[in-house]
Amino acid sequence: MDIRINGETKIIQQGLTVEQLLVNLDINPNQPGIAVALDLEVIPRNRWQEFEIPPTSEIEIIHAVQGG
Repeated sequence: MDIRINGETKIIQQGLTVEQLLVNLDINPNQPGIAVALDLEVIPRNRWQEFEIPPTSEIEIIHAVQGG
């Protein structure tokens, strides 16, 4: 199914959870400083394991970084 991740169209397997998507994108879902929004709504980290991504979703994955 087609979704948009950070503005880019991607094809993913139907039924993936947010956690599975992150793993498929080589992002450690246990890493601190990651936030995921689906259609402009932030998905709480404690729901990533169960929250299935619906078709045609727009997802933003944000990595917080320290710097100065």
